[in-house]
Amino acid sequence: MSSEWTVELQRLVLALAVRGDMLDRVPSAARPDAYSGGDLTNPRQRLAAMVTAFWEQYRSRPGTDALAQLVADERRKLGPAESDALAEEYVAILDVELPGDATWVFDRARAWSTFKRLEDGVLRSADLLREGGASSAQAVRDVLARASAEEDAGGKMIEFVGSFEERAKEWRTGLAYGERIPTGLAALDKALSGGATRKEVWYFLAAPKGAKTTCLLRVALGAARKRYGVLVETFEMQAMRMALRLDRTLSRQTKNEIARSTRQLSRSMESLQQSGAEIYIEERPPQQVGSVSSVERRVEKIRRDGGKVDVVVMDYLNIMGAGKTEKEKRHELPRISRDMGRFARDADVLVWSAALVNRQAVDKRVIRKTDIAEAFEVVAVADGMVAICATKKMVQNGLVRLWVAAAREEQDEVLAGDYKVNFETMTIDQTDSARVDILLAEEGYTTQRQRPNEARPTQGERP
Repeated sequence: MSSEWTVELQRLVLALAVRGDMLDRVPSAARPDAYSGGDLTNPRQRLAAMVTAFWEQYRSRPGTDALAQLVADERRKLGPAESDALAEEYVAILDVELPGDATWVFDRARAWSTFKRLEDGVLRSADLLREGGASSAQAVRDVLARASAEEDAGGKMIEFVGSFEERAKEWRTGLAYGERIPTGLAALDKALSGGATRKEVWYFLAAPKGAKTTCLLRVALGAARKRYGVLVETFEMQAMRMALRLDRTLSRQTKNEIARSTRQLSRSMESLQQSGAEIYIEERPPQQVGSVSSVERRVEKIRRDGGKVDVVVMDYLNIMGAGKTEKEKRHELPRISRDMGRFARDADVLVWSAALVNRQAVDKRVIRKTDIAEAFEVVAVADGMVAICATKKMVQNGLVRLWVAAAREEQDEVLAGDYKVNFETMTIDQTDSARVDILLAEEGYTTQRQRPNEARPTQGERP
């Protein structure tokens, strides 16, 4: 068994414990005594001890940022040789390439953990038998039963009454649900009580050519202007072309206007730089297995190099690849969404993406959460969805209505503003809702503030 527990496998297990969900699957995978060496002079064992201590205290993986601080604190206690060895091992684990499908790693870690648990049980039983006594036989049975029991991954448990003071502090600080990161779209932010929060995943529901990228870029720019670090991942186009689109959003100019003179763009860019904004744009191939894992590694590298990432924009769900290949796309989309959810929580980021609606939604030009029946599970695992709604006349006039179709912690099925979209300048601005109401009334839709996209029944048409 020990011959299979190689240095390479140990590093991979620790990498998944720090950057993946290894500890959720196998909580004891980072137990220090499972790593070569009988004491903490072994750098891998030191790292395993740090990861395990963090997990036991917070019931979550440390992530690269917390581990970096733990390593720095530990190095100050060590001599030069041991300090350098720990730093080298830390870098080696960060550089490990995580597999798209890590099932085989989980299985080996679980087998090794079970082996060590049984080994401990046998050794403890031997000690009890040597000690003797009338109750030794029953004590041995208890020890072996515990050693043979399946490991309980569990989760963080809170004693409701006992944890009141901790919760009260959360309420007093106003961060009970996490830090709000505004989109810059005033009506949408109001509907979301100031914006979505870290550790959440939000989607724009959009038809093809339905302004999904425009909305995503507006969200990215809105966060950057508030000094949040933003990473834009595009699975649809080249990074440079996405940057050129963002140039138009920033300068509020068309391609021809910028081509004639970059003066206004230069001034806008200078203002953005002075604000301390950080925006990274990266292109990735579509439909590649492990899309979210590859983005997670990029975030870790940016942070390791001194940058910051608070918001991740992924364009877009339907052309990404899950960590595990599914036979049908309708099963793959929920898996990708779950990958995003885990990533958002573990990396402490807010994720914005988009999901295309089905053909029926495209035909009627009114988008609701039920219009993505092909991947309805996505709704269940998402923290929120904002539909980009537009009837035929609204499209002709460049208008859209944002509608909070689903929200885990906020009221859903609410209006989030009416907007004018300019595809030439890649901008979206709030507009007078009265104009939208007139167009909706002309097409037979109700104009109630609460439910703006429900059409009156007509012959041969569903409501």
